[in-house]
Amino acid sequence: MSFAQGNSMPRAGGICHAQLKGELEQLLCPTGEHIDEDENLFDYGLDSLQIMKFLQQWRGAGVSVKFEQLVLQPTLHGWRKVIDEASRHCETVA
Repeated sequence: MSFAQGNSMPRAGGICHAQLKGELEQLLCPTGEHIDEDENLFDYGLDSLQIMKFLQQWRGAGVSVKFEQLVLQPTLHGWRKVIDEASRHCETVA
C-alpha cells in the first residue's frame, strides 16, 4: 500500500482518494469489480488486520485516524470523510 505517491485529486493529508479506492479494490476485488462507495467494506471481505495495515500506512503519511472511526463508518465514502476530518484537524493544529 502506498497512498502518498499518487497524483490524482482530491487528496487528504497525503492520501489520494482515487488511490485509496484503487488499493481497496485491488485488495478486496481481485476479479476486477469496483467498490461501491456506500457499500459496507466488510461485505467485500475487509478484516481488522487489513484495517490496521491501512492505519499504519496513513500514520506514515501524517494522518492520524483511529481504528474505531473506520469500523463505525465501514464504507469508502465514510473512510474518506474520516480521513478528510483527520487531515483538517492536523492542519489546524500545525
